[in-house]
Amino acid sequence: MKRRSGRIARNLLLGTGIAAVPVLAMAGTGPYLGLEAGGNWVGPELYYNQGAAPTKFQKDVFGWAAGVTGGYKFENGLRPEIELIFRTNALRNGLGRSNAPSGMANLWYDFSLPMVSKLHPYIGGGVGFGRINPILSSTLSPNSYRSVFLYQGGAGVSYDFTDHLTGDIGWRWIQSGMKSATAFGGGNTDLRVGRYRANTALVSLRYFFGGNSAPAPVPPAPVAEAAPAPAPAQQTKEDPNRKYENINFAFDKSDLTTYAKASLDGDAQTINTLAGQYPDLQVDVAGHTDWIGTSAYNQALSERRANTVREYLESKGVDSSRIHTFAYGETRPIAPNTTAEGRAQNRRSEVRTHSASVTK
Repeated sequence: MKRRSGRIARNLLLGTGIAAVPVLAMAGTGPYLGLEAGGNWVGPELYYNQGAAPTKFQKDVFGWAAGVTGGYKFENGLRPEIELIFRTNALRNGLGRSNAPSGMANLWYDFSLPMVSKLHPYIGGGVGFGRINPILSSTLSPNSYRSVFLYQGGAGVSYDFTDHLTGDIGWRWIQSGMKSATAFGGGNTDLRVGRYRANTALVSLRYFFGGNSAPAPVPPAPVAEAAPAPAPAQQTKEDPNRKYENINFAFDKSDLTTYAKASLDGDAQTINTLAGQYPDLQVDVAGHTDWIGTSAYNQALSERRANTVREYLESKGVDSSRIHTFAYGETRPIAPNTTAEGRAQNRRSEVRTHSASVTK
């Protein structure tokens, strides 16, 4: 019970508002732009002249839709979005087309699957305004239109191809808020129309500009020029019991940045020197995460981070029999997890060396 209460408090601090849903680490976060296109199916509409009997011009057949999107995806899965989309369908008996451009303000929620971290089902909806614009034949005046309030719901699934590129297959159900018997403007003020309803299947691509970059590296402190080495008889051993600079990782990543590799190159050189002075030298590598995600997921992620550092040290000549890895998941933060800066510091691996011949 205590563990569950802690989880709810975390989600409230992160502003999810959906405490019952586990939020796992996601690749694409931050601002994005997208393109979408697909098929559009519109229910029968009633177009008729004032005083005349209604006539169904709109076919309940396939049309098409295309649009652009822009939004921001938060680490907790919420994704507010602006969508500009154009839908078009044929009218019955060759009377023209019915176009429906619209602008929508949407809010989506992306779920994460524990076993497939790149796959994200989502649900949501939005509201906005559009223009129902039938392009009619010469028997009725062209360029008639009506502005309407629109609302929609939808669902789908997205896949993170890279940290910056996400693909999406989704469905939208959209309907106008106005009822029939509302006159058009433009060239045919006595034309009437029923409520607009459509189902749209879309395929889209989103490009994230922010990505999940690693924290900015801190420049290493200036190193004083080494003094000439003393004679072997007077050489002093270095202290083997030490902690090295933390190795930081990008969000939900276990691969090493260029800066991390450069830091580990220096660590490996020091460790190999100490190993020559202390035959029993041991190297401890500990992996850690921030608190976003389930405990099980973060435990596995911390293991991958520790193993990545171990493998790199081995590639630089450190004896594998000296290295011991530990994974602590989210249990040992060194900074508050309630801020982005704190979470960036907690996504890390730590390297320590020690020798039993020297008291710690």
